[in-house]
Amino acid sequence: MKGQPRPEAISRASAATFLSLGCTSHPLRQKEFATPAQFRLVSDRVSFRTSDAVTIVARWIPAEQPPRGTVILAHGIGTNSSAMLRRAAWVHDIGYNALAVDLRAHGRSGGRFPSLGYQEADDLRAAVAWAQQHGAAEPIILFGFSYGAVATLHAAMTAGVSGVIADAPIAGHREMMDRTIDQALRDPTLGWGTRLWLRFVRLPGVTQMTKLAYHLITGVKTSPDVVDARVAVRQIQNLPILFIARAQDEIAVPSDVRALYDATPSRDKTLVVFDNCTHETLGQSTDQYREAVVRFLSAQSHRDGNSTPKHDD
Repeated sequence: MKGQPRPEAISRASAATFLSLGCTSHPLRQKEFATPAQFRLVSDRVSFRTSDAVTIVARWIPAEQPPRGTVILAHGIGTNSSAMLRRAAWVHDIGYNALAVDLRAHGRSGGRFPSLGYQEADDLRAAVAWAQQHGAAEPIILFGFSYGAVATLHAAMTAGVSGVIADAPIAGHREMMDRTIDQALRDPTLGWGTRLWLRFVRLPGVTQMTKLAYHLITGVKTSPDVVDARVAVRQIQNLPILFIARAQDEIAVPSDVRALYDATPSRDKTLVVFDNCTHETLGQSTDQYREAVVRFLSAQSHRDGNSTPKHDD
């Protein structure tokens, strides 16, 4: 229908207002993007509490054989753990347990407000603690996409974490806001109401007012010197980390991801850039993406002295 925004347009547009205003209603946060059965996975719902008393729900997908480790997966803004099931299947295929988390204010998890990945790091710390308490195999790897990748960077130095995969991490709040809104406004199918709202968000002073309102409501400060991924990466020492960038990404642009890579003190770091990919799609690079993830995970299990990699080629 003419003027009716496509789901991906809604996702991009509402992500900007969702983050800037702390809005709790998001049209895609409850949507099931995939089911475990589609990937021949068997999963159980588990839950645990964060240090600030938020109940987090996750999908536990145990390995079928003696596990080579455990991967904790964190989704992008406005989605939920179901959006990470394809990656969970890749992890499962090579013998890892997978724990796909509904970050706060998403999916079935509690919490009224999201942050910029900063508070969500506490969700991942709680996931690590749950995995350890339940005897999940090591190494424990954090694997996040977009704002979920920012959360993994903030949680990277959690005790028990052995490595991080950060796919399209967003460097800072201001860049994400500007680029997401610009991209959404170029979509001709975007409804006039959403288009008007996004233009309002861009007015001088609105961002500062919403930051103040967000802080008063949630107690979370969103200043760049606290929440930006640039701050998080400077703390990552002696930890294997894989950064993934997408050549046509207009939100987590490759130059920003490279800057995060350059600012990371860890010597055990890798940056891969995939061509013909946007922030939302991998296109023809899906196989290469999967191979990079498998290669990184295999290296970590070897480092921990686990068994020879099992490939499903």
